[in-house]
Parts: sequence; structure tokens; C-alpha cells
Amino acid sequence: NPGWNWVSTNLKLEPETAEINTAMTASESWHEGDLIKNPDNQQFNIYSQSQMAFSGTLTGWDYTQMYMAFASTGNTIRLTGDRLTDADRKITVRGDGQWSVMPCLFNEVTSVTEAMADYYNSAITGDLIKARDRFAVFSVDKRWIGDLTALRPGEGYLFRRMGQGDVDIRFYSQSASSAPQKVSAFSGKGTTNMTMICSVSGLEDEQASGLEAYIGDELAGVAEPIEIDNELLYFLTISSDQVGELRFETADGRQLTASGQKFAYKANDRHGSLQSPVLLTPAEKNGPYKIIEDDHVIIIRDGERYDVTGIRLAE
Repeated sequence: NPGWNWVSTNLKLEPETAEINTAMTASESWHEGDLIKNPDNQQFNIYSQSQMAFSGTLTGWDYTQMYMAFASTGNTIRLTGDRLTDADRKITVRGDGQWSVMPCLFNEVTSVTEAMADYYNSAITGDLIKARDRFAVFSVDKRWIGDLTALRPGEGYLFRRMGQGDVDIRFYSQSASSAPQKVSAFSGKGTTNMTMICSVSGLEDEQASGLEAYIGDELAGVAEPIEIDNELLYFLTISSDQVGELRFETADGRQLTASGQKFAYKANDRHGSLQSPVLLTPAEKNGPYKIIEDDHVIIIRDGERYDVTGIRLAE
């Protein structure tokens, strides 16, 4: 697609086929400045129209990696290689909160739950897998929750393991029919992204509405509400090449604020959790509003917390 794409391959390429200028043979001409890079080793190649070739430090495609590719206009790449064996479908992810690249090594769309089945016993609360515009986190009750519902061949992902030590993940081939996949209509401009889990409270009509994030006047992320355990949460993926403070609005233009907190864009940053999402409330609303905390109703008035009897609660 035009702009940035996160891509991977589920084929084993021969060295001559994997070479970048061979692998990047496409249906349309590339443009000056088109680029492909590996976020894991920071190698990249950029296209020169005068040379009619990509040049740089990235030597070739590797099915154990994912790549971030920028195209000025839409284009189609067709790769030729051998199908992976079950033994080939393995990657290693780093632990201790580090990010790892994650390709999709399946031949068909596969639900995140099935795709990550081999990792289940190693997963801990807070593990996160993200695409360019969607993400999912591993919950306390051992579920993958978010708007990333499936892994798709051709897409690339980043994975953050919160547990200690490196872990191998095997992707067992699936024979099930294609799993459902939610695809965002919003296409962020940035090569990187950050994630936030948010809740919205204090709207007069209390109706579920889309959530938007901006940096200046640039729309940097959108999310629709997802009901998780009777609570509406927003899995907001924010993508931009700008640096600046984030601001939030509902889809119908109502300004929101994060209860005195300020957030700036930072690549691969994450805020909020399933248990403690970032609370967004109407910026223009000065009156009290309620939140649910540990199954109790808490009243927020002038930045202070009160119980339903009016007693102020300690922080």
C-alpha cells in the first residue's frame, strides 16, 4: 500500500532469489526514496531512480524476520521460494521487556490464539503483539485481547515478551478455515507506532463512540470500542513521524483529556493496561463524573476521588 507497510514472507528463498533487488521485483516501477528496512538489525536499502536499483546494507529477505517498507505508490511484489517445513516454522523472541520481530509463517490467516498456542505456557500478563495498526495483549485470565485478532500471511509484527529469558515459538501449520480479522480503515503515516489501552468516561450520552488521537493537526490513530468483561476499552495504535504531545477526541469531535496526564509520541511506547486503562474524560466538563475501580463506584470531582457517600479517598 502507499506509505509504510509491515511485511514478512512465509517462504524459504534461495540466496540469489532473496537478494533485495531480485526480491523487490515488482509490477510497477519503484520511486526515488522508496525504502525497505529491518527494525531488528537496523539495516536498510533505499531506491535510486538514476541507478534503477535499491542500495544499502540490507542484503536479502529472511523468513525469520519482518520488514518495514515504504512505497510512494501502491505496488505488488511476488516472491518465489520453497514452502516452510514444520521444523522451519520457529522463531526466537527475547525476554525482559525487549521487542522482537515476528513474521507470519502460516499459509493462511490464523487466529492469534491458535497462532500463539506453542507460546501459551510461557506467556505472562502484559505480553504484547502488534501490527502496524492493531495490537493484542495477554490478559490476567490468559487470553489474547485486542483489535489484532489474527495473523495474516504477508504481514509483519513486533512482539514484546515481559517474562525473563529468550523463548522459542513454533508455529504449527493450521488446517482451519480463515479466521476473522479486523482491519483498520485508518492508515498511519509513521514507520513506527505506540500503543494505548484507554477508557472513556463522563460523556453526557454515555454512548460508545470512536476515539481519535492527534499530534498537532495530524490524525495519528483511531480506535473503536471493544467490550471486555462489561467494560468498553479502546485499543489505540498511534503512528506518526512527528514528535509532539498527543491530544484526544471522540469521532464526533468532542475534546478529551487524560485526567491531568500528558503523553508525547514515542516509538514502541505503551500506556494503560487491561486492569488500569488510561482514563479519558471530556476536556470541557468540570463537573463530577464516575469511574469503576475494583468493582466500586468512585466519584471524581476537581481531580479528587470520593466514594458514593462523599468521603474523600486517599490516593
